[in-house]
Amino acid sequence: MKGILRILTVTGLIISSGNYFSCSNENSVEPVKNNVSGKIYSSTKATLSNLQVTIQNKATTTASDGSFSLNEIVFPYDALITDASGHFKTLHRNLNVPGVDLMMSYIDRSSLTNLEITIPDSIFNNDLSILLIFSDGKNISNYKYTDRFTLPSVISMGLGYATFPYTGKLYLLTYKLDNQSRIISYENFGVSEDIEIAPGGNLNYSFTSEQISFNPGEIDVPVNINSTGNTNFVFCQYYIGFSKEKIYNGIFHSMQTFDDQFVVKIPDGLPLQCYNYLNSYSNNIIGTGIDQYLLEPGAQNIFTVTDNPAIMTPADGAVVTDTTKFTYTAGDGEGIYNIIFYENGFVTSVFQSSASFEYGDVKDLVQNKGSSGQLNWYVSKLGKITSVDNFTEEFFRSQKSFKTISDVRNFRFK
Repeated sequence: MKGILRILTVTGLIISSGNYFSCSNENSVEPVKNNVSGKIYSSTKATLSNLQVTIQNKATTTASDGSFSLNEIVFPYDALITDASGHFKTLHRNLNVPGVDLMMSYIDRSSLTNLEITIPDSIFNNDLSILLIFSDGKNISNYKYTDRFTLPSVISMGLGYATFPYTGKLYLLTYKLDNQSRIISYENFGVSEDIEIAPGGNLNYSFTSEQISFNPGEIDVPVNINSTGNTNFVFCQYYIGFSKEKIYNGIFHSMQTFDDQFVVKIPDGLPLQCYNYLNSYSNNIIGTGIDQYLLEPGAQNIFTVTDNPAIMTPADGAVVTDTTKFTYTAGDGEGIYNIIFYENGFVTSVFQSSASFEYGDVKDLVQNKGSSGQLNWYVSKLGKITSVDNFTEEFFRSQKSFKTISDVRNFRFK
């Protein structure tokens, strides 16, 4: 009897499925459709205009503030972002929310804004290194480091890609280094008034001696970074920021260490809240990684590097078909995967939660006109991120994060 019930149950499911997909059935259930809206950002959280967003058979172009909206979308859905040249594409797969912010991985970065900064002569005469940070206090943090040996009279800072005006402040911090590039002391600190940044062109700003007269103290923070059985800690760099969120552009090369136990000298007594970070670099024979740690004075700052995903299939140089499986190991940490395909100036980026896909899933996206029939690819993992739906929000909000990268392989297609 149980066997008969099981057969009836399965048969009922088959009949139900047939009714669901039948066009001739007057009582067929239509898929639920929703409107989808959001914004498109760069990896530095600049809003991006004039990009095409395609979901299913509908397309639109982002407005000046990066916003877009499309109606009657069946869930779940994939969202494809394409720049005007068609050379850069980003696909977010299997989304399930009506309101979503998305990231464009690669963009044409021709619209840069440069800030030309004049520093008082007293700084140049005191054998000091200079760190300049432009930050909006949220996500945009641009850095310019100038060592004591190559001080120019005017320092030029690129503020990255911006398509929408934003307002921020310019921070200046000077310090002395020993012969091994370790910080001995902090000497000057100052901050500008609000500066509005618009895309393109150059802006000028001059610090006065009074603005940078504050002399910070110092605190020593012991740090221990552990390797894993697969991945080795290589070195790290110290960053300071005035935003609660992730630090992005530029390199603050004030402290570099190749030891897994060391001391970071951070500024003390600044008149503004600051955040101290380490970017830890690691590698193994099949990939690399960057972990960002938030330093906490007075706490045990003990960290462990994150293992990267490793490509399993296809083999390097393989010929692929639509059914070829692309697979890779999970890697450490909670996160999502970013698969990059590139060739001859074309770059396609795919964000997804799964550790595999078939070539037919991305074939039309990654094969470009005039292709040589060969593509390079690799996989990175970004965390801590709970899902593709929350990816952009969590990516920008995270103070502790990682990005691990596999080795690069190539494949051929017919």
